[in-house]
Amino acid sequence: MKLGKVTTLTDNTQPPFKRPPGKTDDNDLPREPAAPGNIEHDRAALIGDPRNDENLIVAQLHVAFLKAHNALVAQGLSFNDASRTLRQHYQHIVVHDFLKRIAEPAVVDDIVSHGNRWFNPAAEPFRMPLEFSFAGYRLGHTMVRAAYNFNLNFNLHGGVPASLGLLFTFTALSGEVGDFKTIPENWIIEWENVIGTGPNVSNARRLDTNIATKDDEALFGLRTLTGETETPPDAARLPVRNLLRGYRMRLPTGQAVAHLLDLPVLSKDEVLAAAGDAKQVAALTAGGFESRTPLWYYVLAEAAHFHNGQRLGPVGSTLVAEVLIGLVRRSQDSILRQAGWKPHLPAAKAGTFELADLLRFAGVLGGTAPKPRTYKVKKGDTLAGIAKAELGNADRWPQIYLLNRAIIRNPNQIFPGQVLALPPTTPVGTIPKLYTVKKNDTLSSIAKAQLGSASKWPAIFKANRDVIDDPDRIIPGQILVIPEKG
Repeated sequence: MKLGKVTTLTDNTQPPFKRPPGKTDDNDLPREPAAPGNIEHDRAALIGDPRNDENLIVAQLHVAFLKAHNALVAQGLSFNDASRTLRQHYQHIVVHDFLKRIAEPAVVDDIVSHGNRWFNPAAEPFRMPLEFSFAGYRLGHTMVRAAYNFNLNFNLHGGVPASLGLLFTFTALSGEVGDFKTIPENWIIEWENVIGTGPNVSNARRLDTNIATKDDEALFGLRTLTGETETPPDAARLPVRNLLRGYRMRLPTGQAVAHLLDLPVLSKDEVLAAAGDAKQVAALTAGGFESRTPLWYYVLAEAAHFHNGQRLGPVGSTLVAEVLIGLVRRSQDSILRQAGWKPHLPAAKAGTFELADLLRFAGVLGGTAPKPRTYKVKKGDTLAGIAKAELGNADRWPQIYLLNRAIIRNPNQIFPGQVLALPPTTPVGTIPKLYTVKKNDTLSSIAKAQLGSASKWPAIFKANRDVIDDPDRIIPGQILVIPEKG
């Protein structure tokens, strides 16, 4: 995938104009040329969703994903195979890294194991729940800091603070890339300041009912695409905008949602205690909102009450995890529809894969990440032979097959030139059992023969959703994964 080039500055030897060490020219998104007066196209990023060019941290994260994709192609994967591999590892990050940090892990595990209860990702037409988009997932608005340690030029330890206002300047969607054709070189991010546990890392703010306000107060002075402050004044205040949108969309109160989900309901006193700020308490009381709390505010108050702001409470966790896990399930190449899928790109800890691992693999985070293990099929190769040579155990060939099921229709037929992803050398999980569908087979008959009960056919269907769309239609010759008896 094509990357954009940063703009080189004339005097770039000293901060705040210095390029961060080790950073190359290819550190911007690809962009359209300058088009003065044309807001939609003037230096607009050539990406699927223009909102990924709304602020520099998100834009630089998109750059990292492009670099990760290109690194996979450099390993020999085709464009489509590299895209699928990256999507699947991102799905893993969302479910097992991101969600388990911001939501209650038990809620996440339950939805992954037992399926969605409230949000149906397969429904047509597809719709995003308003409770998620206008309330639950706006949790990020309280996590945003007023300023960040961004790089050696813009930081909180001697440099110019990377305020929200500055982070929204050099992006086409919100700031027209300043006065440059592309982002200037002194604004390349140093991810070591954002990801990890070091002393200079800008951790997210805790989840509570407060919004960062400092310096230019960007969250209380939202701007239009032309850079002007929104009018009327209330339209420029992010919390006001969130609350008004929830009201206009007729969202249920937090208490109503908690009752529906059969989850603990915050009392009036608990809502007021979570507010903390005297002005918020007065506003809640004056409007009767301590017992009929707007859903967005309730989610934040609940996080403060149950977990001191370290993660979402029961209602917030359910709203966010149900939708994000559901979206992963809806994906055509979902890891939740592919039995035995495990992350196989290099990771700091075996059997896991976090955002930091992806950034290291992309080459934008400190440290040298080992290359992913791939194998280019040669004439005469078999999956068992490859497993023995590359993994030390011929019996592990089903793991290679399942990892590459999107490009291998029949495990007995692989072709010279195919590039296969390899699982980690150290075994993770059990070796899956496979079954070849015969004429007149049904999932019920297979379940009876393989699992001891015809009623266990849904387990086989669930383990093979990436190749079976209709449980009543299986085809002779199909290779199915047989789940463990349980």
